[in-house]
Amino acid sequence: MSEMLGEFRVVATLGAGGSGIVYDAVRDGQRVALKVLRPELVEEPRERKQFLAEAERLRSVAHPSVVKVLAAGELPDGRPYLAMERLEGETLARMLARGPLAAPLALSLFEELAGATAAIHAQGLVHRDIKPENVLVVGGRRAVLLDFGIAREVDAPRSTTTRAGNVRGTPAYMAPERFYGHPATIASDVYELAVTLYAMLAGRLPWSDVANPEARLTPAPLTDVPRELDGEIRCALSTRAERRPASAAELCERVRAAARPPAMRHRARWLAAGAAILAAGAATVWLARGSRADEPPPPAPPRPDADTIASALDHLPADSQLVITAAVGTYAQNRWFASLAQLVGRKLEVWQRLESRRCLRDLAPRTTWLVYAVPSFVRRGNPTLIAHGSWRRREVERCLDGHRLAWLSDRTVRLTLRDDEPARGGPTRKVRTLLADMPEPRAMSVAIDGSGGLVWFPPVPTGSDAAAWVRLDGDDNTFGAVLDPHDPDAVDELVRRLRDSAASRGVFGFGSKTVDVARDGDRLRIRGRW
Repeated sequence: MSEMLGEFRVVATLGAGGSGIVYDAVRDGQRVALKVLRPELVEEPRERKQFLAEAERLRSVAHPSVVKVLAAGELPDGRPYLAMERLEGETLARMLARGPLAAPLALSLFEELAGATAAIHAQGLVHRDIKPENVLVVGGRRAVLLDFGIAREVDAPRSTTTRAGNVRGTPAYMAPERFYGHPATIASDVYELAVTLYAMLAGRLPWSDVANPEARLTPAPLTDVPRELDGEIRCALSTRAERRPASAAELCERVRAAARPPAMRHRARWLAAGAAILAAGAATVWLARGSRADEPPPPAPPRPDADTIASALDHLPADSQLVITAAVGTYAQNRWFASLAQLVGRKLEVWQRLESRRCLRDLAPRTTWLVYAVPSFVRRGNPTLIAHGSWRRREVERCLDGHRLAWLSDRTVRLTLRDDEPARGGPTRKVRTLLADMPEPRAMSVAIDGSGGLVWFPPVPTGSDAAAWVRLDGDDNTFGAVLDPHDPDAVDELVRRLRDSAASRGVFGFGSKTVDVARDGDRLRIRGRW
């Protein structure tokens, strides 16, 4: 016998938690998952506020792997409710009760969860309770993240406990710092994502004593997976938050790269610097979507003068086949740009070799713009960095003592880690053409000359040239990418695949206002706004 709750006809009870009950219900012929605050908590202002806040949080996130809010309001008896899309499936926890998942399925579900988490973080939220019980698997292959009841804004007051004084979250999946009262952060969500991936691959948790934070020091190694994948997951399970990947998008990219067959990893090793932006820009990183709507637009870029990115290009080695540019100072306060810059920076050899110098951390915030270049994807190394900033020569020279420096002006320095010193005047003609084709001003760009047999991933042909850029203009943020495979048939195939992918899974950015994938002569071009 069905029960009426206001306009909703309750069919069955789907579950219950500490603050709410979830019903299978129908309204106006539409089946929904109806979450209602427990009757005994209606008079508790804190619980009521927390429940209503969940509805607002969910409404702010548009992502296929985040449960969709259909309506929110108050029942006749005063209880607040949240009506969500009714999805048919089973929880990931129930699936794992039968044993570990096949690696391809586990990795596919993980990518969807990482994308959902990145979308949440882009809205300034942390979930605080990512675990298999809060993941619904629809059709056996699509992951949807549920239960935002304890999510909070990143910059919200740092309450970490419940009304009863317990830490909010699930101890088995909780980052170790949270056992000691530290607030949830993006890093703790990344940790929970990694534990969930481990559980999918192993069918168990990485430790046996879930309530002991010291047990987190030695997670059991994963077997039957590539050693590199086990290493990346263990890195994300570090007890030190600063050693984990900086974002869900970065963790996803690392896992994706580590899961490739060894031959593909070897061929793609030096793609990391360039493909990190292209793959992230055309797929994962666009999930981050940019700054929040309530942030002021970034300030206008500085007016061109003698110390410009364009003039810096002439001082690159003539064999530079990869060039990355970034207007660091102009967009430093933009949360999305800062996250992407950190992701890319970690992959650059200059930073990997110099990051231990504390003085560099003092100089970095005063950087206005930088240009990074490498000569080849075939052999590793030989980077050149040109940077402009509000520093003094003696500060830079003292910090980078022992490295080959050249001053292009009082504020622009050139650093090379090359053993040789080829003729300047670069980059290559292809890279210059790709850079000239990008709009100005732009926050970041990458241009790649694929000559010399650069190996991409199927179906992108070997030797393809590519470029990507992002422009941040407040409410009119735009991005673009171009790929020249030097094969007209390959362009048609790529357009077909990417259009299908964009339609079915939103590869180019959940929440994007427009995305266009089209053929432009003999090249593939992607443009979008968000």
